[in-house]
Amino acid sequence: MLVLFLLGTSSSALAKGQKHTYWHLTSDAGEEAGKEFESQLRSVLVQAEGTHHTTEGSLAELLDQKPLKVPSCFEGAKLCTTVPELLVEALGVDGLVEGRISAAADGYQVELTLYREFGGTPKVVTRSGADLEGVVRDAVGALFTLEAAIKIYTEPAGASVFVNGNLVGESPTRVQVHEGNHGLRLEKEGYEVLREDLTVLPGEVREYNATLVPKVTQITVITWAESAAVYVDGKLSGASGAPIDVMPGAHSLELRANGYRPIEITFDIAAAQRRTIQLAMLKEVEDPWARREQAIRTYRLYVEAGYALTLQSIGFAGATADIAGSTYSPTSFGGEDRASLVFNGVKLAVGYTMERLGLVFLGVDLMVASMDSELILTAQDTARRESAVGQGASHIALYPLQGTFRELWGAFGAEAQTGLGVSFDSLNGDLTGDAFDLSQTAVFWSLAASGRYYLSEEWSLTLGYRMDYDFADQRGLRHGFFAGVGFNLPLLVDAGGESKDESLPEQLEEDVPVEGTDVPESTLQKLEQSGTEGGREP
Repeated sequence: MLVLFLLGTSSSALAKGQKHTYWHLTSDAGEEAGKEFESQLRSVLVQAEGTHHTTEGSLAELLDQKPLKVPSCFEGAKLCTTVPELLVEALGVDGLVEGRISAAADGYQVELTLYREFGGTPKVVTRSGADLEGVVRDAVGALFTLEAAIKIYTEPAGASVFVNGNLVGESPTRVQVHEGNHGLRLEKEGYEVLREDLTVLPGEVREYNATLVPKVTQITVITWAESAAVYVDGKLSGASGAPIDVMPGAHSLELRANGYRPIEITFDIAAAQRRTIQLAMLKEVEDPWARREQAIRTYRLYVEAGYALTLQSIGFAGATADIAGSTYSPTSFGGEDRASLVFNGVKLAVGYTMERLGLVFLGVDLMVASMDSELILTAQDTARRESAVGQGASHIALYPLQGTFRELWGAFGAEAQTGLGVSFDSLNGDLTGDAFDLSQTAVFWSLAASGRYYLSEEWSLTLGYRMDYDFADQRGLRHGFFAGVGFNLPLLVDAGGESKDESLPEQLEEDVPVEGTDVPESTLQKLEQSGTEGGREP
């Protein structure tokens, strides 16, 4: 079987001074072995010195270009098997190789015969073995000087590749080298130089993969907050004042410290660069409204005093008065079974509040009402009715252990209060010159709603509405408004609260991150007011 093919430059463009060798392959081991022989040969010839033509039709093309009359045995690219060296001389090429593959006891046998120009004895090389690739490389290496190759890949790509001190390109690249030891050096800006000694065999194509190591890149963050936490790309990376290793490129940086407002910036840093970043942190000052709300939410004892105005219907059923030796009880008030009176007076309360819930230990209302209306009294012994004049009434209410609930919005609050109480009411009047007094005690249920405004953390104003329902006979709903002034005394600070630096101003402008070594004058002025100077702790 005759196989002719070309590898390398076209046979019609033979370079002057370049050695050209043509190959003629045959297989005695079958078609499949012939194809594998051809494939392995193509791979090895890439490393062989000179230009090797092994493409089908290349020899016929070369024959057509020659003006001389060649023997008929050359027609159709057929070889003159008896005198192949004549073909070498007729075509003006450097060599012709006849390659043959056949089966052998240990695998394959490859026989290569090289015919050179100017005649001479052909050089014959025979190699055998099970590894066809090794057999072909060994046989071709015996005929020609085989060069090796190194394929170089790096992560990241673009590294300068030096072989034996000579720059040969940038990765990824392929470098033709002779067999033996070679010094490899890889360089890329921002990365450590990588050096490696490689040994390659004749005709070997070796792959070398390398991951470049970035050079040490550091930042140092300077601020006057002691040991501020430095977060790079959202991760805690170190503290202010100490070098922090970072990768080259763009990063986000956040600086946090207790008592200071956090600062967040972005920065770029080149490989192997050491950079100092100076940031001006402003001391943290809460909004005054939020600050007051936090203080109000502390656990505290309070005392409240105020004024109350209520409307009450009273009947005094069952109440009696001793007048001139007789016992009298009220029958009607101006033709009605109950009298509606307007009471006003003072109210006192002592309680304890938590964040939302609270308890009134004791509340007291001391109130009076004026009265100038007819009062019909009935003598119990004679059933005689007499007309008297009501002159006034008094009301004392006790509110023990009332429960409260509140909600706060800044300095404003809303409260609800409920519980049971006891009232002591009395009515005094005159019956034909004899003064008398009617009294009654009742249990009542109370419900109150109020709004509160905190003038400060200690003082507050209250305005509310209360409804009391008496359970005594001929009594009903008592309702009205109340207003008061409260004094609050903190007893236990809420776990969520934090002590504040009262010396700090309540209003400061927004943070201005300062990078580099200069801090803006406006920022320095504010910091000096807080006891700092020149960007350092006082």
